[in-house]
Amino acid sequence: MGSVFFDWAVSLRCSDLGETISIARLIALTEIEPETYLDCLHRLVVKASDDEIDAIRNEEQGWVATGSRRNLVWLLERLAWFPEFFDQSEEVLLRLAVSETEPAIGNNASSI
Repeated sequence: MGSVFFDWAVSLRCSDLGETISIARLIALTEIEPETYLDCLHRLVVKASDDEIDAIRNEEQGWVATGSRRNLVWLLERLAWFPEFFDQSEEVLLRLAVSETEPAIGNNASSI
């Protein structure tokens, strides 16, 4: 069963970053097994164009931003606490910060 998820994750393309369901699934898999799926997430984000990064969107719910980008930043912030995941987490956060789309949020990729 695990190979089904892994095969799906490695088949993702940078253009899939704008698909909310795909990113939510990859975030969940990375939370469960970061030693396997952080590599997939890292590959996607680091190789993505600015337009593909900008396609990672949030949904506004009142004054709270939620969605793919917010969840990615929160995931990477948590993973960065672990020495074995720090370098990849930092690189993905930097890539997100270069194309920051959340300038009004205090804990955006640039701040983290």
